[in-house]
Formats: sequence, C-alpha cells, structure tokens
Amino acid sequence: MNRRNRSERNADFVYLSDFAASRQNVRGYYEEGTAREPASLLLVAESGEWTRRKVRDGDEARRLCGKMEIECLSVAAAGYPPQMRQWNREHPNSVRRS
Repeated sequence: MNRRNRSERNADFVYLSDFAASRQNVRGYYEEGTAREPASLLLVAESGEWTRRKVRDGDEARRLCGKMEIECLSVAAAGYPPQMRQWNREHPNSVRRS
C-alpha cells in the first residue's frame, strides 16, 4: 500500500502540475500497481518527454488529472504512447523515472 503523507502528495502534485504546464499536449496515464511497483500516474508530453509519480489508486490519478485539466487514460487499456517510446530511444540517459 502506498502511504505517502500529505506533504509528499502535495509536492508530487506541484511537480506534475509544473511538468504539465510547461509542455505541450500532456496526457496522463494511470499505471496499476504490481507486486514490485506501486500504482503511478505517468504524464507524457506531445514530444514524448515523460515523468511519473506514485498515486494511491486510479481515483487519485483521475482526480489529479482533472485538477490539471488533462486527459487520464489507463496504460492497461491504451498502452504506452509511441512518442514516449521514441523519446526513450532518443534520450537513453534521461532521468524521468521516480
């Protein structure tokens, strides 16, 4: 279970909001948690640049996207966007992982 305190959640929201506001056509993608990784919200810009932060669940991911006024998709349903894969190929040393 993801047990972040309010201060950490607020800091994550500010970070995600700044990312979304400073890039073009950002979409949110909810990644369900696994035995190894917690649930997360992945933001992907039109350029393919991306970042992610932990979330409690899909409801929190959708709520955060709503506050940022961006679309929220499920990775399980939509898959990872091709521009993200292209970004990863072109920027192999990019550190956007949380």
